Amino acid sequence: MEMFFMNIKIYQLKDMEFATKLIEIYTNSNVTILRDNYKLMYEYEDKSLLGNSDMGILNHIWNKFNDENRPNGDKMRSLSISDIVGINDNYYFCNLLGWKKVKFDGEEALQIR
Repeated sequence: MEMFFMNIKIYQLKDMEFATKLIEIYTNSNVTILRDNYKLMYEYEDKSLLGNSDMGILNHIWNKFNDENRPNGDKMRSLSISDIVGINDNYYFCNLLGWKKVKFDGEEALQIR
C-alpha cells in the first residue's frame, strides 16, 4: 500500500520531575521506561516529508519543535532527552547522542541503554 503522507507522533513524559530524574539516571546506567509514563502530546500528517530518511525526518522535527513558534507550543515543551517521536510505525527515543530506535507499540517497557 502506497503512503501519501507521514504520520508523526510526539510523546513526552507526563511528569517533568520524573523526566529530570530519568536524565540523571540515564547518564549513569541502563534505564527501563514504562509506556504509561508517556503522553501523546502532538500528532500530525505531513506530505512534505515523503521520500526522506527517518533520520532526516527526525532532524526536521527536532528543528520544528525546538522553535519558539513551534506547533502546540502553549501545551508542550520543546523536544528534549527522553522524548519519543513516532514516524508511521517506527519509534525513536531522544537520548544524549541523538535518536535510538525503540519498540513503543504495546504495553512493554522500553529498555534504554
